[in-house]
Amino acid sequence: SKTDIFGIVTALSEKLKQHIEEGNCVEMGELGRFKITTQNKAAKLPTLLHAKNEVRFRLHYQPSKNLKRWLKRGLLLKKMK
Repeated sequence: SKTDIFGIVTALSEKLKQHIEEGNCVEMGELGRFKITTQNKAAKLPTLLHAKNEVRFRLHYQPSKNLKRWLKRGLLLKKMK
């Protein structure tokens, strides 16, 4: 049912956030994996660090090899009414 699917997706997203916050790469089997990376500007000395050197976090998704192959074969899209 829609309620069951919503509950599963909600629980999955909470667990995904938990593991990402711990710095883990999250493997999702045939779906692929999620990982977090950081970007920041370097400072020559720790005393020169300030807000302009702020850390930016990015969440990356990498599909599994099988999913990539499936997508490369192309999709037959059906027009929705």
